Amino acid sequence: MNAAAQIIGWVAAFICCFSTVYGVYNWNSGKEINLAAGILYASFHRTAWALGIAWMIVCCATGQGGVINYILSWKIFIPLGRLTFIAYLIHPYIQVQIMGSLRHIFEMDHFFMVWIFIGNLWVSYASAFAGSMLVEAPMLQLEKIIFRSGNKNAQNPSLNRNNSIRKQTLTAEKNANIVIFVDTDSVKSF
Repeated sequence: MNAAAQIIGWVAAFICCFSTVYGVYNWNSGKEINLAAGILYASFHRTAWALGIAWMIVCCATGQGGVINYILSWKIFIPLGRLTFIAYLIHPYIQVQIMGSLRHIFEMDHFFMVWIFIGNLWVSYASAFAGSMLVEAPMLQLEKIIFRSGNKNAQNPSLNRNNSIRKQTLTAEKNANIVIFVDTDSVKSF
C-alpha cells in the first residue's frame, strides 16, 4: 500500500472514530438536538465506527499499523484479550446489579462516573476470570482430549516427525504456472 493511501485511510479512520465519540458532545451538554443531525448520526455512527476500527485492523494485520500495532502487540493484552468476551457477556448484569442496588439519587458528575466505571471494570474482569477458570479452561482441555484421540498421528509422535516436511530447507522455483519444491538438504524434488 502506498503512502498516500495510508495517510488518507488513517485520516478517514480518525475522522470516523472521532466523530462517533464526540459527535454527541453538544447533545450531552444539554443543547437542543437538530433533527437532521440526529437522524444522520443515528443512521451512520455504528458504520463509521466499524469502518474506522476495520482500517486499524487491516493496517495492523498487514504490518503497517506503526505505533498502534506496537501498543496492541504488548504481552499484557494476551490474557486480557482472552477474558474480554466473557467480560462483555457479564458486564450488563453487573451494571444492572450496581445501579439497581442504589438507594439514593446521585448527581452523575465526572468523579462518580469514573468511580462506577472503575468498579464495573474490576468486577467484570474478576468475574470473567472466574468464569474462564470454571467453564472455558476445562472445556478447552476436554476439547483437546476429544480431538487428540481422533488424530492417529498425534498418538505416535514418530510418524509426525518422519512424515513432516522441513519448511526451512525447502526452496520454491516458479516457472510460468508450475511451482516445484526442492529439498535442498537431500536434493530430492517433490
